[in-house]
Amino acid sequence: MSVSPDVALRRTWRAAQQLSDHFWNRLVREYLPTLARKTKWFEATRPLHVGDIVIVAYPSGPRNYWPKAVVTNVFPDNLGNVRTVNVRTADGVFRRPATIGSAPSSYKLRPKINLKI
Repeated sequence: MSVSPDVALRRTWRAAQQLSDHFWNRLVREYLPTLARKTKWFEATRPLHVGDIVIVAYPSGPRNYWPKAVVTNVFPDNLGNVRTVNVRTADGVFRRPATIGSAPSSYKLRPKINLKI
């Protein structure tokens, strides 16, 4: 019994989509948490600052969706550790925990300087 080319193509496409979904779910569940250091509240690390460029991870979002954002406001706790930040993405401003991934400080957003001559 032979399968028509259309059915075989649909099955192959469905299998590829399932494999991609499985890879993405494991990446978000197993690898992404390793990027956020578990000891960051016990070791001195560079806190997030206004203007830092960060990556916001949405575990329940679509595959390959890593929106970049700019930190617009930081909220330190009583000890001065930044626990929560406001970030601006293309979709708006959101409050997120400070476990989001930060880019190296060389990628910090610089304020615009208007020079009048």
